[in-house]
Amino acid sequence: TGQIVGMADTGIDMDLCYFKDDVAQPLNTLNNAHRKVIAYTHHRSGNGVDENGHGTHTAGSLVGKALSGADREYNGVAPDAKIIFQDCSKGTAGDMYTPDDLEENLFPEPYTQGARVRSESWGGDSSWYTSDCQEVDSFSFRKRDFLTVWAAGNEVLIDSFLALMHECWGSMALTL
Repeated sequence: TGQIVGMADTGIDMDLCYFKDDVAQPLNTLNNAHRKVIAYTHHRSGNGVDENGHGTHTAGSLVGKALSGADREYNGVAPDAKIIFQDCSKGTAGDMYTPDDLEENLFPEPYTQGARVRSESWGGDSSWYTSDCQEVDSFSFRKRDFLTVWAAGNEVLIDSFLALMHECWGSMALTL
């Protein structure tokens, strides 16, 4: 209760029972009155529609909360938390494109709005310490009360255990 989580993904289906609220969706603003999504911003050309369901799934698994009925059985792991969501979808194919500089263009806004934990379910296909890893480490080092949790194994394009673990090359992130 009282936790705020930041996340970037392909969008959220705001009509789904886990996010639905009588309070209007807070587009490009902060509104703590919404029961789940207190901020929803668009990066790149995010259109507010989750074309492939990935963002809805990951956000629901994390903070989703049905208010009644059998769907409550499928509430997220932190059903009393709220989320600050950054829509990084592009076009209608459900593709996702994050900003080129995570440290300057993705992490700061949710942090200033109260998110101290981020959950990300996307990544690269490199087995090296990349600029994304460096940006996570740098932001986390400067903001000691900030933690990014990454899902391992997203976007694995090469057959390598090292590529599967790409997201954990950064020393200041937790990879699950």
